[in-house]
Amino acid sequence: MSKQQNRRKKGRHRGAASRANNDLMAHIASLELETVEQYRSWCHAHGLTAALNKGWQERRQERLLVERDRARAGVEKEQMKHVEALGLETVEAYQAWCRGNGLSESVNKGAGPRRKELDLMVKLRSEAALARVKRHTRRPAETIAQIFSGEIEGEELQTDYLQQIQKVAKGGDGETREALLRLLLHAEKRTNLLSVEPAIDRLGVVEGNSFIDGLAALAGHFGDW
Repeated sequence: MSKQQNRRKKGRHRGAASRANNDLMAHIASLELETVEQYRSWCHAHGLTAALNKGWQERRQERLLVERDRARAGVEKEQMKHVEALGLETVEAYQAWCRGNGLSESVNKGAGPRRKELDLMVKLRSEAALARVKRHTRRPAETIAQIFSGEIEGEELQTDYLQQIQKVAKGGDGETREALLRLLLHAEKRTNLLSVEPAIDRLGVVEGNSFIDGLAALAGHFGDW
C-alpha cells in the first residue's frame, strides 16, 4: 500500500471516529445530559450498559426511557401540587388524610376527584373554625384565662374581641398581666364591655379606643388601686 493510500485510509478513520463522536454527543444531549461521564452514570442508574458504541435501536430505547421519566416527573409534580393545595406536606400525609375521610388513597386521580377533595377540605376547615368559635365563645372566661396561660394560639381565635385580648395580653410584666386578667374576667362576668367597638364614639376606630384597651391601660396602674 502506498503512502498516499495510507494517508487516505487514516483520514477516513479519523472522519468516521469524528462522526461517531458527534453522534454520541448528540445522543447524550437528547437525553438532557452534557458529558460522557454523566451519560455513564445515567446508564448505571437505569440498569443499562454504559458502552458508548450502541446501535440506533438501543439509543432509541434510551430516549423513550427519558420520555417516560419526564412524563412520570410531570405526574408527580401535579400530584404534589394537589397535596400542597390541600395544605398537606407529603404524599404519606395525603394518604392518611384520605383514609381518615373514607377516600381512596391513590394519588393517581383525575380533575373531578381532586376538585371534590379540595371542596371537602374547605368544608372541614370551615367546620373546624366554627367549632373553635363556639368553644371559645361558649365559655369566654375560660378562653380568656387560656389566652393568658398561653394554651391558645392567636390563629385559633376567630372573634375580634378575643384577638384584641390576645394582643393586649402580650404586654406588661407579670404583675401587670395578672391585674389585666382579673379586670378582664370581672368585666366579662359583670358587663358587656368586652368588644372592639370604640369606647369614645367621636374618636372612631383608632388604636387604644376600646374598653379592652382601657382595661389594659388601667392594669398598668394596678399599684394605685
